[in-house]
Amino acid sequence: MFNSRHLLNEFANDVQTLSGKFLTVTDGPDWLRQYLHPLAAKFGRTLPQCLHHFVDLRKCFRKSIPHTPLYFNFDDILEHLQLQSSGDRLLDMAKVEQKLSKDYKCDFNNLMEMISSRLLTRAW
Repeated sequence: MFNSRHLLNEFANDVQTLSGKFLTVTDGPDWLRQYLHPLAAKFGRTLPQCLHHFVDLRKCFRKSIPHTPLYFNFDDILEHLQLQSSGDRLLDMAKVEQKLSKDYKCDFNNLMEMISSRLLTRAW
């Protein structure tokens, strides 16, 4: 049976051991704001600090490539950067991050956003 509390604790503990060694990069922050943080609050769990800050890959793309269309999806990003999809979204996100860093000098550390204490709620 799916146990949200157990999975959340396991995930948070794993991330805590790596805290400070990585940057949370997302393809849009909704899963952090609408799922992870409200779930942690529901169970009274404090998430590691690294999950309170993130970099939105779409915003980095838009900032690095100024004339980006207003609406685009992840496949559009891959196509524009001339990257082939591997079929693995995380691997593809890593490729986009590397390409933006190397070819467009995108500084991900300067584009960090913070999850505010006023989170969007999700119906449970």
